[in-house]
Amino acid sequence: MSIKALIEQRISCNYFDASFSLSDQQIAELVSLATRAPSAYNGQNWRFIAVRTPEARQAMVQIACGQQKVADAAVCFVVCGRLDLHSQLAQTLAPSCAAGILTPDLLQTMVHYATEAYQDQPGLQRDEAIRSASLAGMTLMLAAQGMR
Repeated sequence: MSIKALIEQRISCNYFDASFSLSDQQIAELVSLATRAPSAYNGQNWRFIAVRTPEARQAMVQIACGQQKVADAAVCFVVCGRLDLHSQLAQTLAPSCAAGILTPDLLQTMVHYATEAYQDQPGLQRDEAIRSASLAGMTLMLAAQGMR
């Protein structure tokens, strides 16, 4: 299915089949695809929590303003933005450097500029965490739509 079709067919669903389930492999694939979302400096400053048990999803209903769909969905993802993009960037980018995608000099340059931009800037850190988590969340939704 084309990306155009995925976007056109995606809806804000309010009712889920509570008997439907996703395998561990399907959940891992969704998260893997969501981590392909863009992020500043490729910092990947997000975390995903897959809320899977009926009890845990039911506990989230109140937090989600009483939306029953949270309890009925096969899995409810909580996408968290991380504030410490700059302090974790060298570690995050190390695999890209090891694979030859980034040179060590480019990695250090990116860490330098990210640290300059975000260190001691809590508002900017928050904004970037929200932006990155939002992009990852949308990518997660498109990945789920593509699995249908």
